[in-house]
Amino acid sequence: MTNNSDIQTVQFFIFSDQSGLNYVNDSLQADNLFQLLTTKDVKYSDLDDHQKVRIDKLINLGVITKVKEILKFNNQAQMVVLKIFNDVE
Repeated sequence: MTNNSDIQTVQFFIFSDQSGLNYVNDSLQADNLFQLLTTKDVKYSDLDDHQKVRIDKLINLGVITKVKEILKFNNQAQMVVLKIFNDVE
Protein backbone atom coordinates (compact mmCIF):
# COMPACT_ATOMS: atom_id res chain seq x y z
CA MET A 1 0.00 0.00 0.00
CA THR A 2 1.30 3.44 -0.83
CA ASN A 3 0.99 6.47 1.36
CA ASN A 4 1.26 10.20 0.77
CA SER A 5 5.01 10.09 1.35
CA ASP A 6 5.40 7.40 -1.33
CA ILE A 7 3.38 9.48 -3.80
CA GLN A 8 5.53 12.54 -3.13
CA THR A 9 8.67 10.41 -3.57
CA VAL A 10 7.39 9.04 -6.88
CA GLN A 11 6.56 12.52 -8.13
CA PHE A 12 9.97 13.85 -7.12
CA PHE A 13 11.91 10.94 -8.63
CA ILE A 14 9.99 11.03 -11.92
CA PHE A 15 9.33 14.72 -12.56
CA SER A 16 12.05 16.69 -10.79
CA ASP A 17 15.25 17.75 -12.50
CA GLN A 18 16.82 17.58 -9.03
CA SER A 19 16.18 13.85 -8.45
CA GLY A 20 19.52 12.76 -9.88
CA LEU A 21 17.72 10.41 -12.26
CA ASN A 22 17.57 12.60 -15.36
CA TYR A 23 21.24 12.17 -16.32
CA VAL A 24 22.97 8.84 -16.92
CA ASN A 25 25.59 9.91 -19.45
CA ASP A 26 25.93 12.38 -22.33
CA SER A 27 23.68 10.31 -24.60
CA LEU A 28 21.15 9.42 -21.88
CA GLN A 29 19.92 12.66 -20.41
CA ALA A 30 16.67 14.62 -20.25
CA ASP A 31 14.83 17.22 -18.19
CA ASN A 32 13.52 14.52 -15.82
CA LEU A 33 13.12 10.76 -15.51
CA PHE A 34 9.71 10.78 -17.20
CA GLN A 35 11.16 12.38 -20.31
CA LEU A 36 14.26 10.16 -20.19
CA LEU A 37 12.36 6.87 -20.02
CA THR A 38 9.80 7.89 -22.61
CA THR A 39 12.41 8.99 -25.16
CA LYS A 40 15.43 6.71 -24.52
CA ASP A 41 16.18 3.07 -23.79
CA VAL A 42 17.85 3.18 -20.40
CA LYS A 43 19.35 -0.03 -19.06
CA TYR A 44 19.43 -0.67 -15.34
CA SER A 45 23.10 -1.56 -15.69
CA ASP A 46 23.78 1.94 -17.13
CA LEU A 47 22.91 3.54 -13.79
CA ASP A 48 25.27 4.51 -11.01
CA ASP A 49 24.77 2.76 -7.68
CA HIS A 50 23.18 5.84 -6.07
CA GLN A 51 20.66 5.99 -8.94
CA LYS A 52 19.86 2.28 -8.62
CA VAL A 53 18.70 2.84 -5.03
CA ARG A 54 16.06 5.30 -6.24
CA ILE A 55 15.07 3.17 -9.23
CA ASP A 56 14.76 0.14 -6.92
CA LYS A 57 12.32 2.16 -4.80
CA LEU A 58 10.24 2.88 -7.92
CA ILE A 59 10.39 -0.80 -8.90
CA ASN A 60 9.29 -1.87 -5.40
CA LEU A 61 6.37 0.58 -5.59
CA GLY A 62 5.32 -0.93 -8.94
CA VAL A 63 5.95 2.23 -10.95
CA ILE A 64 8.85 0.96 -13.06
CA THR A 65 9.80 -2.47 -14.33
CA LYS A 66 12.81 -3.93 -16.11
CA VAL A 67 12.08 -5.46 -19.52
CA LYS A 68 15.24 -7.20 -20.73
CA GLU A 69 17.27 -4.74 -18.60
CA ILE A 70 15.46 -1.72 -20.13
CA LEU A 71 13.60 0.45 -17.62
CA LYS A 72 9.94 1.01 -18.50
CA PHE A 73 6.93 2.48 -16.74
CA ASN A 74 4.49 -0.24 -15.71
CA ASN A 75 1.56 1.89 -16.83
CA GLN A 76 2.48 4.57 -19.36
CA ALA A 77 -1.04 6.04 -19.44
CA GLN A 78 -1.03 6.42 -15.67
CA MET A 79 2.31 8.26 -15.87
CA VAL A 80 0.92 10.66 -18.48
CA VAL A 81 -2.02 11.48 -16.21
CA LEU A 82 0.32 11.92 -13.24
CA LYS A 83 2.46 14.25 -15.38
CA ILE A 84 -0.58 16.37 -16.23
CA PHE A 85 -1.40 16.73 -12.53
CA ASN A 86 2.24 17.42 -11.73
CA ASP A 87 2.42 20.14 -14.38
CA VAL A 88 -0.64 21.86 -12.89
CA GLU A 89 0.93 22.15 -9.43
